[in-house]
Amino acid sequence: MLAAASRDDEDDITTFSHEEFAEDIKEALKNDPVIAEALLQPGSKLREHSAKIEKDLRAVEVESVRDYVRQSSRVADLHAQMRRCDGILAGMQERLLGFEADLGSAASELRSLRSESRRLATRLENRKSAGARLGGFLRGWALDPAQVELVVDGAVGDDFVEAVEAVDAALAFVDAGEGKNKDAPGFSETWRSCRDCAPALEKLRAKAAARCRDELLARVQELHGEGANVHVLQRARLARVAPLNRFLERQAPEMAVHVRAVYVDSMARTLHGLFRAYHAELEKLDLEVANRHDVVAVPEDEVRSALSGRVSLSKRGDGFSLGDRAAVLDRVDAPPLLVHVARAENKHFPFEELFRSSLRHLSDAATSEFHFVAAFLHGGRSPVDDAAVQRTLGAVFAKAFSATLEHLENKLFACHDAVGLLLVVRLVAAARRRGAPGPRIKAFDAFLVDCERLLRPRLAAIFAANDESVRKADPSRLGPKATGPHYVARRYGELHAAVLALFPDEARAV
Repeated sequence: MLAAASRDDEDDITTFSHEEFAEDIKEALKNDPVIAEALLQPGSKLREHSAKIEKDLRAVEVESVRDYVRQSSRVADLHAQMRRCDGILAGMQERLLGFEADLGSAASELRSLRSESRRLATRLENRKSAGARLGGFLRGWALDPAQVELVVDGAVGDDFVEAVEAVDAALAFVDAGEGKNKDAPGFSETWRSCRDCAPALEKLRAKAAARCRDELLARVQELHGEGANVHVLQRARLARVAPLNRFLERQAPEMAVHVRAVYVDSMARTLHGLFRAYHAELEKLDLEVANRHDVVAVPEDEVRSALSGRVSLSKRGDGFSLGDRAAVLDRVDAPPLLVHVARAENKHFPFEELFRSSLRHLSDAATSEFHFVAAFLHGGRSPVDDAAVQRTLGAVFAKAFSATLEHLENKLFACHDAVGLLLVVRLVAAARRRGAPGPRIKAFDAFLVDCERLLRPRLAAIFAANDESVRKADPSRLGPKATGPHYVARRYGELHAAVLALFPDEARAV
């Protein structure tokens, strides 16, 4: 090993280069200008320079020691402070390590709490969902015992009506069965609770239906009582219990049909009696304008006054003159005549005014009854398009319309008032165009058609009688010649003017 080391030293010596050494010296002198100045200064001695540097170093060392001695107390305090800081830092480290351990356990607890919270949230959501579905199910058919007791034994009033509506809703839920909606299960007899309650609900249905039927029939019978005010009874007695009829329509349809039939029969008899009495009272207000002698070419002796022996001017044109009688067409919408007021004032009216009053009375009654029937008997369905409402209303007014037509027909047998009939035909035509105030009522429209079928033939017969009177007239019996207009010409002219004024299109066509 020694031989090898000696060989390595010899190799290093042989590889030494003076040029490289000179370059290293130059580089060192460049990097330390103080040494370069000392070495390169002319006449400098390295030994002296080295001694000087050593002396300076010793002086600096001595001063450093003295300064350390002067600062020793402060260094000792600093040392003590550093040791105290080390103690504090060690305590803090221990506390931090404890905090770290506590935080680790807290994190574990938080993870456990988060998992428990999620589990509880899921349970709560499930309970809410189940509660909502079961709550909807229970609300659908469960009834308040107080309401059940009221339906079975309670007095009929607003509370009874509300209780019946609650029973109706519960029975509707039961009848709907399963699959009523997605939010709540339906009533299913596969469930034991439903099977147990089904017989009680059926008994309650039957009891409620029977009580509703009896109450409705009792109130309907009041309409036919002596001196009953039909409209007041309908609003105050029947309209308030309309939900009872809705209940029968849904839960006991055969009872609803029976109630409807009883109402139609009772109301038909009531209206029939009312309008027969009204027509009889109107007859007492009738003003006779023309009789069978009032034709165009009537012999003079038939219009001569029995007292004076002269031709009565009052009989020369009243049955043919339109005059202010046409004003009745402007009073189509006027209220009907109040018979007791007219009789108290000793007033009388021509045929057309009495017919207008009767027609207005009928149209008002039909409109009022239409709305009531639609709301009470047919659940408020569309009054215009509902054929059932139209049929019911037709049955209710069948006797009243028949009585009115009978009265009109009897009146026409003895009617010779051509102008009055012309005005009545115009009134009927206007009513057919306008209809009753409010919705279109088919039964009223059919009644107007029947009126016109009665009026037209009688009007044609009166015109035929006037035409025949002219054809068969004996000029010798029509009075002497005079310079003024003859009463025959006057009657013809006034009748012709009345036809032209009331029916211009038909008159021109003729």
